[in-house]
Amino acid sequence: MMRIKEQLRFENSPKGITLQPNRKLASSICWAAIAIALTGAILLIFSTEIGIGGRIICIAIMAVFAIQGLTDFLFRIHVRYFFDLRTQSIYRQNLLLGRQRLMKLDEAVIFRSATCGIWHYSLGEKRKQFLKNYKISPDFGTGNEQEKYIAAYEDEILSPIIALLENSAYNAMHK
Repeated sequence: MMRIKEQLRFENSPKGITLQPNRKLASSICWAAIAIALTGAILLIFSTEIGIGGRIICIAIMAVFAIQGLTDFLFRIHVRYFFDLRTQSIYRQNLLLGRQRLMKLDEAVIFRSATCGIWHYSLGEKRKQFLKNYKISPDFGTGNEQEKYIAAYEDEILSPIIALLENSAYNAMHK
């Protein structure tokens, strides 16, 4: 298994911390491309046998996978978070939207978000974290392999982030 730091492009330097939490989506983009290719092959080979309804369904399936893959590629996979010590701020950089300041380091809180048995760590501004938050980890499920992955994420990535945030909050209180 690839080390989690390389997988999520995690860097901890004197300037701060950077990571790309959605790098695992690259495999879903590949699966979407495979699904589009298979559906396209079925459409080409069996176009007369499946009729107009079958062709419409194949085109709809291809469109859904294409939109999902494009959305993942443009808006999710290339998201990078910067925990910048120099400016004492957290930034999000996106392929299309550029770099945006999200909040100050001492205003940040990390918590778990869950839906349908899958969960991830999120980052939000204190007292507003449930209104607007940002996913800072891959999705986690259940099972022994996931437990190892969660432990690696918490030890190698989440711990340095929490230490940086705690240190920033301590420094902000003692100015």
